[in-house]
This record gives sequence, C-alpha cells and structure tokens, in this order.
Amino acid sequence: MSKFEEIILMINLRKKLHTYIADLDEKKVKAMLTLLQDEFPHQPQTSLSEKDKKEIRQREQRRKTGKSKTYPLDEAKKLFRNKK
Repeated sequence: MSKFEEIILMINLRKKLHTYIADLDEKKVKAMLTLLQDEFPHQPQTSLSEKDKKEIRQREQRRKTGKSKTYPLDEAKKLFRNKK
C-alpha cells in the first residue's frame, strides 16, 4: 500500500469513526472518552460552561427525538452548497 493510499484509508476511517461517535448515547461517549484520555494523557481537559452543556443536551435531545439530524461531512457539504 502506498503512502497516499494509507493517508486516504486513514481519512476514511476517521470519517467513519466521526459518524459513529455522533450517533452514540451518552454512556458510550463517556466510555470512549475515558479510553482516549488514557491513550493521550498529555491532552488538556477542556471544561464547558453550564450554558454550553445545556446547549449540547438540548441538541442531543432534538437529535434523539427526530427534530434534528446529523449528517456525514460529504452530505452536509452537498446540502449547504444546494442552499446557495
């Protein structure tokens, strides 16, 4: 496999992972975060304000109830371009 193919593969894997993460429930997100923090202890933890946390919870609730939807990056780009 060429270096270029490896890079493309990694990009596609990251996109797929991003899509999976967007659809996870809170318990699984916290479990993944714990695993990743063990792998990358040098990463500083960010703390969200209560206002930001509230907004995230509201968005998640809208997504779970079908009032909003998440899209893969390529689909979101198409939707955005078509609105112009």
